[in-house]
Amino acid sequence: MRAPRRAARVSGLLAIAREGQMDSATFRSRRFLILLSTLAVVLAVQSLSQGLAASSIITDVLVILAVLAVFFLIFEQTSQRLAALVAAIAAIAITGAHHLLPDKFHVPLAVAYHGLLIVFLGWALVEILRSLFAEKPVQTDDIFGAVCGYIIAGSAWANLYALSELLVPGSFSVDPTIQGELADWHGRRALFAYFSFTAISSLGYADVTPTRAPATTMVLMEVVFGQFYLAVVVAQIVSMRLTQAVKSLGK
Repeated sequence: MRAPRRAARVSGLLAIAREGQMDSATFRSRRFLILLSTLAVVLAVQSLSQGLAASSIITDVLVILAVLAVFFLIFEQTSQRLAALVAAIAAIAITGAHHLLPDKFHVPLAVAYHGLLIVFLGWALVEILRSLFAEKPVQTDDIFGAVCGYIIAGSAWANLYALSELLVPGSFSVDPTIQGELADWHGRRALFAYFSFTAISSLGYADVTPTRAPATTMVLMEVVFGQFYLAVVVAQIVSMRLTQAVKSLGK
């Protein structure tokens, strides 16, 4: 009697393990869709929360959510996760410290915060591009990954602009109607996020303009990067799709 029961338990455990592996594989195959959904919700709610009494807290919570989503969905290897976790925790701790410490600490905290996010988001972008250019069948989720990479690149450059303005005040000429945003932690972050995405998409509304180095060089690099990103990544996806189609026809 015991042997059949043990066999049944073992088979049950194996079935559970198989289900767990299937769930993990399904999650992995949709990770970029999950990340893109998270980033879209964060951007939308962050925009709608402006003007609310607790908008600064809402914004900080949303940014923390986005950082955690990038951490869990992009970094997979243990060594990567350990280093990325340190950067993510440090950025989250600085966000909390900003609300607790006096104003005299805000500039050094902001410098550390933007520096950490530049490294964290830049590394995440490299991992996304590595995944997109890997020799593997192109899935629909890879297209979502390309969009995630575009958003993360814009966010990384936004932090780079904010850091530039903090270290070299006057790096940007800002329209007087929004000039006050530069003096505020959250306003500065929102302003340069807006400017970064207008630069990477080559729109440019002239309400924020780089006036001196290194900001001028940074903007030029982002504009070039944005054009090459769309051209190269789209070409890569189309090329891999065509290769898959040719292989399918040859079978």
